[in-house]
Amino acid sequence: MNTPKVSIITPTYNSEALIKACLASVATQSYANKEHLIIDNASTDKTVDIVRTFAEKHPHIHLVSEKDNGIYDALNKGIQHITGDWVLILGSDDTFFDNDVLKDVFTRQDTTEYDVIYGNVQWGENGKIYDKEFSRLKLIEKNICQQAIFYSSSLFSKFGPFETQYKILADWVFNMKWFNQQDIKRLYIDRIIATYNPFGYSSDKHDTTFLDNQVSLIEQYFPKEYSIIFAKERSIKELKQMVSVYTDQLKQREEENKQLHARVGDLEGIVINHERTIHKMLNSSSWRITKPLRKLSKSFRKRSRKIRAFLNSHIDSQP
Repeated sequence: MNTPKVSIITPTYNSEALIKACLASVATQSYANKEHLIIDNASTDKTVDIVRTFAEKHPHIHLVSEKDNGIYDALNKGIQHITGDWVLILGSDDTFFDNDVLKDVFTRQDTTEYDVIYGNVQWGENGKIYDKEFSRLKLIEKNICQQAIFYSSSLFSKFGPFETQYKILADWVFNMKWFNQQDIKRLYIDRIIATYNPFGYSSDKHDTTFLDNQVSLIEQYFPKEYSIIFAKERSIKELKQMVSVYTDQLKQREEENKQLHARVGDLEGIVINHERTIHKMLNSSSWRITKPLRKLSKSFRKRSRKIRAFLNSHIDSQP
């Protein structure tokens, strides 16, 4: 039986906390014809020591540790070192789903008929399954997870390495290239390939270069009608976002108006209470009894002001 060699590439940088599980998941695969390339970005923690310790027991592990310019630069280095017929990218915080993944995929009789074989990934432990079979339209909206894809090594000779200007989504660009070529034969298998860490490096980052170029990439690699569909869907999406923002603003203003009306109501209550107090005071017996005293006090204050004015003018006229 033909058993092609599978090359697994794992880029690492200060991955000591998770790399053991990744290494073990490859080492315990029941499929023997494999190699595991660790492309390390000159880690300053114990990553390299852990990999070397594993490599002493598992000769399929090969380490390259030197500075690189990001994940896809590391992957391109790994591609230059592979000796396998097939390539899978496995993050340092990812693992194979079970011990028989490689055996189930590469002991098939029809493996040599395809250029790409892909399946699903599980998002974290007991997470959702991503994301079944892809179509062109689906690939416009989302990417095939790279931990689920086995590439024929010849694919990189045909399409070139990953484009490193795309810091997060260079694999999406690569997938756009081969997916739309009629001579590239692909096979989807309904099987979980890997457990993918959804909180990894790319989870909280955006590939602005990809987003800026997404329209032109679709125009370049997809048939014309798909770029038209994407443009329409993007316009609808942007319109929905604008409506959503406007709706949120209206809700905020409504809430502010409610708060304003509530404050006005409170002030009206205070004014009414003051009016009642004044009314009670004006109609009270104490107010009527003290009325002569208030008049006398008013007259006294008025005469005091006149006396002070006279004295001040008299003092100012003295030589």
